[in-house]
Amino acid sequence: PATRRLLLDTSVADVLPPGLAEELAGPAAVRRLSELTRANMFIEPVPDHGQWWWVVVPNPSGLSTAAVYAEYDRLGLGETLHAPSVLFDALAQGHPEGLAGALHNDLEPASLDLRPDLARTKRDILEVGAYAALLSGSGPTWLGLAGDADHARDLAGLLVQDIKRSVAQLASNPPGRSLAEKESGSFTHA
Repeated sequence: PATRRLLLDTSVADVLPPGLAEELAGPAAVRRLSELTRANMFIEPVPDHGQWWWVVVPNPSGLSTAAVYAEYDRLGLGETLHAPSVLFDALAQGHPEGLAGALHNDLEPASLDLRPDLARTKRDILEVGAYAALLSGSGPTWLGLAGDADHARDLAGLLVQDIKRSVAQLASNPPGRSLAEKESGSFTHA
């Protein structure tokens, strides 16, 4: 009981050296992490019956995670945490159309406020036919949701022609191994 109480009353931010969490992710991220761990929330598996194919579109110019969280705070975008039941349902159903409507990144407005040029990449991904475009974390990398391997290859080829830089397509959970192909070459790993 004493160990359980300690775990319930301690957040990851409590056990890191002072200031490290804020420096790495900003104060909003640290507050969120503390809220999750102190609210007795536990991580549980989510049923996922899909094989998700993504086109990864990196951006050569970086974007500071701490700066994005600071912008998030400055914009007053809120700190309400809730279970994304629509997302959980979409993952369980395994259809990219449903998943596309459930994807959301709370940090996107702050990232786009700092780097408005990233909005063009999102438009490019959607214009070539991805089901959705999702900012990865605080950015600047984008993910385009494809329906299957062929769709991912088609999207990647079109994006390479459009944005003139390499992109990769990958499956999040292919049977037996992970596969990724880079448009300027290909690579796989088991």
